[in-house]
This record gives sequence, structure tokens and C-alpha cells, in this order.
Amino acid sequence: MRPWQARPLASVDPRLSCDALVVQARPAGPVQTQAVYLALGSTRDGAQACLGLWRSESAGAQCGLSVVTDRTKRGGTDCVRACVDGLPGLPEAREAVWPHSQVQVGRVPQVRHSLRYGPWRARRAVAAD
Repeated sequence: MRPWQARPLASVDPRLSCDALVVQARPAGPVQTQAVYLALGSTRDGAQACLGLWRSESAGAQCGLSVVTDRTKRGGTDCVRACVDGLPGLPEAREAVWPHSQVQVGRVPQVRHSLRYGPWRARRAVAAD
């Protein structure tokens, strides 16, 4: 596992997707809720690869910064487009390390967020639109 986590990465990712999964884990003692960050990168020919997994006590700015800096330490000098869905701290970390990259917010979180403002019986029609 360690060689995979330390392998060198491409210098530029045309697209970098990051998301956090909230999982229940038992590292020691009682079950705790933890966030696992997942980063996927795409190559210039369109192939996707998992760049890494990072575990944190919660989805926050500190872990977002560690994801971006870890990718930079492993050879990633730039990212053209970062696809994120409102993870706390990740847009700020991306801006600090790769100031020229663009941010694209995912559609699914936008739809979920917009469903909060409509009546319950109209959710299927709104989501279908």
C-alpha cells in the first residue's frame, strides 16, 4: 500500500475530481464517524486513475489542504479544472497551490441543494428537469 501511496503522479491533470465519503470506522474503541477523501485524476487521453485516499476525523479545511499538497509533493505541478462539490477547505487549498486552475461544481450537489427550496411533491419533477 505504501508504494502505491507514494508513487509519482503526472505533472498536469486536465481534470481533478475530489469528494469525501463519510464512513463509520472503529480505529480503536467505539465506532467513530470519519471522512475519507477520494481524488480522481484524468489524463490527457481521457483515462481516469485514483490518485489517493486520505482519512480525516471530519471533512474540513486541513484535510483539503493535505490532499492538494500531497499531490504537489508527488509531482503534480498544476490542475486545469478541479471538480468539487462544496467540500470545506478544498477550494481555498486549490486556490493557494494552483491559482490558475478553474473550479467546476458538480451537478448532483447543486440539484440536491436546489431541492431543499421546493415543495416535497415537486421534487421528482424538479430533479428530472
